[in-house]
Amino acid sequence: EISEDETEIKGNDDCSAYAAFTILLPNDNQSVYYWTIKNVSSVDCYRSIGITSNRGDWKNQNYANWLNDGGFITYSWRENDKGDIPKLHFNGYRREWNKDELITLKLDYGRNVLSFFRDKQHIGTAIIDPDKSYYFALLLCADPKNKLKIVKLDTTCEEFQKDHPVA
Repeated sequence: EISEDETEIKGNDDCSAYAAFTILLPNDNQSVYYWTIKNVSSVDCYRSIGITSNRGDWKNQNYANWLNDGGFITYSWRENDKGDIPKLHFNGYRREWNKDELITLKLDYGRNVLSFFRDKQHIGTAIIDPDKSYYFALLLCADPKNKLKIVKLDTTCEEFQKDHPVA
């Protein structure tokens, strides 16, 4: 369920994960986009944030794993817990995205990278396809106790870049 002002998403069903997306962020080989999401409340289930270039038929499907261009990314429980970022998302369930924590994505078309920040601390960078445009996306369990909120940056993008450099 998306709030009237389109800044909050919360579950309104049982434990099935659904995706939500921003508008397509056009790749002009120079723009930088930021998206910050706050975990307002959650149960121990799916909650991920990332990018995808293909939204697919999301209105009629629920997801158990992060979506990518070819369908879904599946995980083996033996896989390294940090295997999510190279696959263009932050797996909030595996990384224990806790209440009140912020996850910020920085999509940099000029450098062809997606950078991840947890409470403004850089936690990883992934390479993006220089020929694709992307959507920011969320994956959230539909349990009513789950609620995420889009947060405006408390600074300009230039200040965020200066204060939170990416190696």
